Amino acid sequence: AESVVLNALAVLQAGEADGVVGLGGGSSMDVAKAIAVLAAGNQTLAEAYGVDQVVGGRLPLILIPTTAGTGSEVTPVAVITTGETTKAGISSPVLLPDIAVLDAELTLGLPAHVTAMTGIDAMVHAIEAYCVPGFHPLCDGLALESLNLISKWLPVAVREPDNLVARGAMLVGSCLAGIAFLKGLGHVHAISHMIGAEYNTQHGLTNAIIL
Repeated sequence: AESVVLNALAVLQAGEADGVVGLGGGSSMDVAKAIAVLAAGNQTLAEAYGVDQVVGGRLPLILIPTTAGTGSEVTPVAVITTGETTKAGISSPVLLPDIAVLDAELTLGLPAHVTAMTGIDAMVHAIEAYCVPGFHPLCDGLALESLNLISKWLPVAVREPDNLVARGAMLVGSCLAGIAFLKGLGHVHAISHMIGAEYNTQHGLTNAIIL
């Protein structure tokens, strides 16, 4: 939410921090991206919304996902809740981090249902990235490898939550899908984002139902 972004920004500025580490799921990493940009520039959050509206640079940024789903650690996008039923996005290459850290041990405590739902989000990223029109052999290749990993290891990660191999494979699959959907996403996400904003549904679960 915008209030979370502004509160985090205030803490960052009060502490005179010279960098940002985003640790958590997609929403947490999106907040980290946003405050890294706002702390380094002279624009408001509202002014940064949209495509390539970020002016200036950002603070050094490290992103560490604790879920295997959004791929936010490698995407140039931050989605912020702006009201009861509305969301807005910041899309700019400036949001890409300096370092993304994939540590399978940080996902071990994820409950089975959250593992499943976030994993399906990554799977849909890969499916849509591969299927949207356009020729992009790099993104297509990453999408296929992501699907290869997710189809094999998501059921294992759900059944065996302490399986580090499965957890690691899911983190890699999610990351590859996050890069792949730079090519674009499709109708599933277009509909899912609207439903999520209106009814506050879990994003991966919504994706699964719509798919």
